[in-house]
Amino acid sequence: MEISYRIANIDDLELIAELSVLMCSGDNCGEHDENFLKEGLLNHEMALFLAFDRDKAVGFSHVYMRHEWVWTENEKGPFGYLETIYVRPDYRNQGIAKELTVICESWSREMSCVEFASSCDLDARNADGLTPLDLAITSNNTEIVQLLLEHKDGAKVPSPTFGFPAPPPAPIG
Repeated sequence: MEISYRIANIDDLELIAELSVLMCSGDNCGEHDENFLKEGLLNHEMALFLAFDRDKAVGFSHVYMRHEWVWTENEKGPFGYLETIYVRPDYRNQGIAKELTVICESWSREMSCVEFASSCDLDARNADGLTPLDLAITSNNTEIVQLLLEHKDGAKVPSPTFGFPAPPPAPIG
């Protein structure tokens, strides 16, 4: 296996659409239709990154700049938001998703973002019917299991590599 990574361009639309369909469960592809992806590839405040095993696209990530802030009222600048990350099942647990996340964090820094964030619906199920907690448990990722259980009520968890402190969690209710 020889994994390489690069930013996607408009010529990669079919590859990303194919991976998006694999990621979606049933007909619920939401924002990952071809028009949305094409718009994203042409938007300078958004980026899609691809992972390849030689010529085969095996994963992708989607990051964009957000200017509104959901956790605090006093925003200090835009932040990078990891919207999507997907790796083909036969390529999982090999560090590809982690590397795609690091690439998205780097892109966010290059775009002068002040923080890097994402969100996770603990009740959401992937195409195989598994929740994020199921995936963390089955991959024996105890660090993520602990984070998911500790922050299940929606608290913000700081990025371990971005270097910005997290504001206090939003009030619940």
